[in-house]
Amino acid sequence: MKENNVILIGTCTTLEEAILHEKSGIDIICFQGSETGGHRGNFLSEIPTN
Repeated sequence: MKENNVILIGTCTTLEEAILHEKSGIDIICFQGSETGGHRGNFLSEIPTN
């Protein structure tokens, strides 16, 4: 997608997720918290680690 000049936006709820986005080349990082209505789009806790 980057080769086609697509701007990539990722959401995160933790510093760990933000760092992962930064390392992967995401252009814009949107931080979310409980103050956004209680719905958070976290992803690291949903990825199997074993």
